[in-house]
Amino acid sequence: ASLQSRGIKVAIVVHRLNELNLDLLHELQKSGIQLISHSQVEVDSAAPKGMDIEFVPIGVDKPAFATMKTIRTRDWKARPPTIVSTGFIRKHKGLVNLVRAIRVLQKDFPGASLRLQCAEYPSDDSREALTEVKQAINECDLEQFVTLDTAFLPIEEVRSRIRRADIAVLPYDESDEGGSASAVTCFETGLPLIVSKAQIFHEVRDYSGLLERTDPETIAKSIHEILVAPEIYESLVNKMAEYNQVASWQNVTKRYIEILSR
Repeated sequence: ASLQSRGIKVAIVVHRLNELNLDLLHELQKSGIQLISHSQVEVDSAAPKGMDIEFVPIGVDKPAFATMKTIRTRDWKARPPTIVSTGFIRKHKGLVNLVRAIRVLQKDFPGASLRLQCAEYPSDDSREALTEVKQAINECDLEQFVTLDTAFLPIEEVRSRIRRADIAVLPYDESDEGGSASAVTCFETGLPLIVSKAQIFHEVRDYSGLLERTDPETIAKSIHEILVAPEIYESLVNKMAEYNQVASWQNVTKRYIEILSR
C-alpha cells in the first residue's frame, strides 16, 4: 500500500498456488496488485477460483556460446558421450534412475559418463537424496563415470560446466514446483534437453525431448535415440534456440512492462 500511494505499481510472482492464502491473494488483487506465475498450469487453475493471474515465462539470459552444438562429426568411441543434469539434489529429481540409465547406455556407448551438477539443498530430503545417489553410483560401479558436484556455484560457472556435456536430462517425478529454472539453465548452455512429463515442464515440453517414463531403461533409450541421429539432435538444439528467443529477457521484460502499465 505504501508503494502504491507513491504511484509505484506492484506485481507479485506467485509459486505453489495450492499452498497460498487465497483470501489474501484476492485482497491483493482488489488493491490493484498484479499477480504473475511462471506456470501456465497454475494460471489456468486460478481462473475457477476467481483469480486473474498473468503468465510470464522465466527469463532466459542471452546464451554466451558462439556456435550451435552438433554431433555430425563426433566419434563416440574416441570421445564417449557425456550426459548432464542440474538443479538442487532432491528425491523427486529422478537422479537415481538417471545414474542407473548410464549403466544401461554404456552397453551401446562404452565410456558414456554423467555429470550431476546438483547443489545440495539444506534439507533432510536433499541429504537423503544425496546418499541414495551415491549408493546407486556404487552399486552400478560407476565411480569412474559419474561426476557428482554438489557445490553451490555462481550460475556462470554452472553453465560453463554443463556446456561441456552433450545432452541434458531432467527426469523429474511430479512435484508441487512451478516453473523449472533448471530447464532454463540447460537452454542457456545450448544443450538439447530431455524432460519428463512432470507438470513443472509444461512450458518447455514443446522445445525438448520427452520421456514417456522415468525408469532407467526408458531414459537410456531416449538418450540413445538422440545420440545416433544427428538430425534429431540438431532439431532439439534448434528448439532450444527458439525457446531462448521466446523467453529472452528482452521479451520477458516487455511482458512485465505491459502488465504493469494497465
